[in-house]
Amino acid sequence: MRKTALLVLAWLLGCYSLPAASAAEYPESEIALRVNTASVRQNGEVVVTVTANPADRLYGVEFKVLYDASALELVKYAGVSYSVLDNDLTDKGLLYVPALAKEKSRSGRQDLVAITFKALKSGDTAVEAVPVKGVTDERTTRVVDGQTYPDLVAHPLKAGVSKIAIRITGNESAGSSSPVSGAPSVREIVEAVGKEPGRLKAANDLADGLNRLTGVTEEERPIVEKLVRETSARLLTLEFAPGAQSLTVDAAALEGLLAAADKLRDASGRIGLEVPAPASLNIAIPDGNSGRMTFSSAAIEAMRLRGLHLSVHAEGLAMTVPAETLREAGGDTATLSIKPGPRRHRQTETGSFDPLASYVFELGSGREFAKPVTIRWSHPEEADPDLLGVYLLDEERDAWTYVRETERSRDNRTLTVRLTHFSTYALAAYNRRYDDLGSTYEEAVRAIRGLSARHVLNGISDTEFGPRKEVTRAEWTAMLARAMGWTASAKGAGSFSDVPEGRWYTEAVGIAYERGLIDGYPDGTFRPDVPISRAELAVLLARLNLESSAEEHQTQRFEDDEFIPEWAAEAVYKAKARGWLRGDAANRYNPHEHTVRADAAVVLYRLLESEFKPVSVSD
Repeated sequence: MRKTALLVLAWLLGCYSLPAASAAEYPESEIALRVNTASVRQNGEVVVTVTANPADRLYGVEFKVLYDASALELVKYAGVSYSVLDNDLTDKGLLYVPALAKEKSRSGRQDLVAITFKALKSGDTAVEAVPVKGVTDERTTRVVDGQTYPDLVAHPLKAGVSKIAIRITGNESAGSSSPVSGAPSVREIVEAVGKEPGRLKAANDLADGLNRLTGVTEEERPIVEKLVRETSARLLTLEFAPGAQSLTVDAAALEGLLAAADKLRDASGRIGLEVPAPASLNIAIPDGNSGRMTFSSAAIEAMRLRGLHLSVHAEGLAMTVPAETLREAGGDTATLSIKPGPRRHRQTETGSFDPLASYVFELGSGREFAKPVTIRWSHPEEADPDLLGVYLLDEERDAWTYVRETERSRDNRTLTVRLTHFSTYALAAYNRRYDDLGSTYEEAVRAIRGLSARHVLNGISDTEFGPRKEVTRAEWTAMLARAMGWTASAKGAGSFSDVPEGRWYTEAVGIAYERGLIDGYPDGTFRPDVPISRAELAVLLARLNLESSAEEHQTQRFEDDEFIPEWAAEAVYKAKARGWLRGDAANRYNPHEHTVRADAAVVLYRLLESEFKPVSVSD
């Protein structure tokens, strides 16, 4: 069985003693060791984990694990895609491990195999990992003695923390972090790191201290985890010099920080702590909210190879810039600039526009980004969250254009947008006023104001919303399309004989038809000017792919249930269960009544405020 598995893996990974295709184009991947405790009592067990930090395209690895068989006895192994194969030298402390690397995880590192040893005798011993070969998922061939064999392209593989020291104790207590042979205590490490002002030295000092620990007690573990977490976050956070508004990031400084992050992660793993690989390089814009950041091409490439993105924080916003976007924006260097933009309050007869925060963003030549930049906006507590939106300044017309967000927090206080080009943007409160809402019920007024601020609803004139006016099939389709952020299309509108090209609703009807939301009447018409009934409205909501089933809600009936058409009943109760539709004060649904604009606004607002996630504008 072992020989068969070994033959299969040899074919999969390729015989490392035979020539393979060049691996120069691939970045190195790293394997390393981690131990759950550096000190174990005799007859106790210690787990040694082999981890991988795979670069792109790493598919499989081969490595050897060396240990002293007189001090450690192999008990079991787990977690490897293919079984650990011991060979004839196992009694001398050698394991041969071929394994498949999984997809690169968010934390960077991933476990390949966990090997459990039993401690046999007191004293110091060690376990060592020796990399043999890595391969990509790219197929190639090799020729041996005139015969062609399938193979995989070689991938460079190196060892990080390749040797782990283990202390086997006799009568003394194992797992204690009390000093042994000069080893520091957890308290001494915490105090020393806490007093160190330099982030790089603090990280290196912490890693050195963890490497010297003989173990961590359960009471000390939360303390160490908190210290490691804070030190790691601080390590890759860059700051502007006092009074400066420019910052340069070069490769040498960045590589030093990344090396310290690796060292700290490996040292943490030695005592059983899982520390994720850094995901971002963080920069905080100084007071005044103006900053100019310049990145060398080598620094950008180092970020890209390590899977790092740039995270920039200013007052009221957090920006995420992919390394690929930085690379596309520059030649030898790329410069990202942020400065405050105009915040002029505007008051008109139809409403007010109040920018709460405004920034001018610049990156490179200004061309569109292949990978979008994400900006998350937040704002002061005193602002009305229902009125918030993100806007782009059209400098030629001196006018602000609404930018639909891709995500909005449940309390509406955080908005996220993805931008494919930079310009001047603002987070603003837009309060659209109508003169005919005086007798409209409170929930409808809130919905109308909120959806007008999101530019989903418009009035029937500059001063009137028309809350009691009946909603036609064309109007409801257009409202729903804007609320969902669907990309406009006229393609499907040609399916209806009464939807001509060029009408204000043509594109909305087309995209709704393409998405299966509407199907028209048997005679091939859509009847855009016919008022939509409450039963029809429920059916269109149900076609938004509700997750719940009608059977779950058969007990929650409307008083006029017998009048709900059979073709609409399931949709009505599904939408009722999601909180999108409700009855009147007497618990009647009134399915044959026409929907009015105030009620349509309430339904749309409940839809957007529920757990249902609207389709992104980029969909």
